[in-house]
Amino acid sequence: MNLGVISLKKIFKKGKYILENFIVKKTKFLPTFCIIVVFTFLFLFPIGLLPTSVTAIPNESNDFQPTSILSSTIIITSNADFANYSSSGDGTETNPYIIENLYLTPNGATGVSISNTNVYFILRNITVDGGYNGFFLNNVTNGKIENCNSVYNTGNGFYIYESSYIKLVNNTANYNTEDGFYLSWCGDCTIVNNTAMFNNGDGFYIGDSTSSITITNNTSNYNSNSGIEIGYSNIGLIVCNNTVNYNMIDGITLVYSDNNVLSNNTAIHSARGDGSIYNYRGYVLWYSNYNSITNNTSLYGSEGFILYGSSNNMIVNNTAAHSIGTGFTLNESSNDNTLIGNTAYNNSKGPLFVSEDSTNNIFINNSFSYTPPSTTTTIPPSTTQPGTSTTMPPSNESSTTTISNNATSTSSSQLTETSTTTTPFPTTPIIVSTPGITIISWLGTFVLLTTLLIKKKRNSKSL
Repeated sequence: MNLGVISLKKIFKKGKYILENFIVKKTKFLPTFCIIVVFTFLFLFPIGLLPTSVTAIPNESNDFQPTSILSSTIIITSNADFANYSSSGDGTETNPYIIENLYLTPNGATGVSISNTNVYFILRNITVDGGYNGFFLNNVTNGKIENCNSVYNTGNGFYIYESSYIKLVNNTANYNTEDGFYLSWCGDCTIVNNTAMFNNGDGFYIGDSTSSITITNNTSNYNSNSGIEIGYSNIGLIVCNNTVNYNMIDGITLVYSDNNVLSNNTAIHSARGDGSIYNYRGYVLWYSNYNSITNNTSLYGSEGFILYGSSNNMIVNNTAAHSIGTGFTLNESSNDNTLIGNTAYNNSKGPLFVSEDSTNNIFINNSFSYTPPSTTTTIPPSTTQPGTSTTMPPSNESSTTTISNNATSTSSSQLTETSTTTTPFPTTPIIVSTPGITIISWLGTFVLLTTLLIKKKRNSKSL
């Protein structure tokens, strides 16, 4: 038999003897027994009897302790139902109903469903894990959802439908099968400081808005579609100060949406080893008119700013750099747009492309460098995506395009931006383990037990 097994058997046999003596003579062995219990518990951690790793989910808020863990759902269909779930409040503006500190595991059902209410309420510190839609509001007014998490649901993280005066603040929607945040036929809503990551749809989708919605200071990264998509909304949405990085399709997309404002947003793109691109395009307008696009940044990806059939837009003080395509593209009869004070450089196919059927566009005081990326510039490896059109030099633009005081350059000396090292696509979940302690812990346990046994044996001989 293996000598190590024999030694371990002897150690445990001696330990049993000590425990039996402790039962008979409690006072004599009490300190020794306490030491053994404490050290044994500590050393169980690295040998696998207690968890040896911590799983960290990016951007999930875990800074509150839920008072209840429920496998059921919260279903509210009238104002009166709030009394069944709220911890305080009476539904007035100054004293809203509050439902808080819950961890829901609805097993495929919607976690929190509220419909047909108009009283004031707050959902706070609620996590829905593994439901259908995490949070669903239908025909609701005067609600606020804050510091809530919606993860691993088979539908949307937060689904708001035909509702108004809703505030979404500091929430997280990660790893959902559809969109992180989905708002349809809503108005007068505020979406602030939320995070959407690793969703199979859009990070944020706002469609068919009935009145203004503000989307500001949100983070939408690593989603399978767009970071933020605005669809069929013509009521003046404000999309500003958002970060939309490493999404599979686009950073921010407008589809059949007019009279909206996009400002101070950042879209950074990345590439994987197989050459595919995260964020094919930074900002895309599909048949969207009279929008204001100002002070936005698009880095890497396949295109910076691209318009398809979109007219009468103001595009001012934006930056497009390091794409494998074109910095600014006007395509498919994108007419009467005004580009002022924009910057484009280090784009592989040039700073600007204007199709022949896009006319009457105005360019004023733009700084366009036509220099392809140099070998000294750090650019993620990438391949040209199918369907990317060839960029024409500025001299081939439509004859009806007005160009005033625009700077063009092919000199790399004008490229003053420091090379950017992109963040690699993270592997999740993140595991933190402690295997190195195992051997030390075993040795420590062996030495401790051996010392105690020798001491006991000597004491027995002295008696």
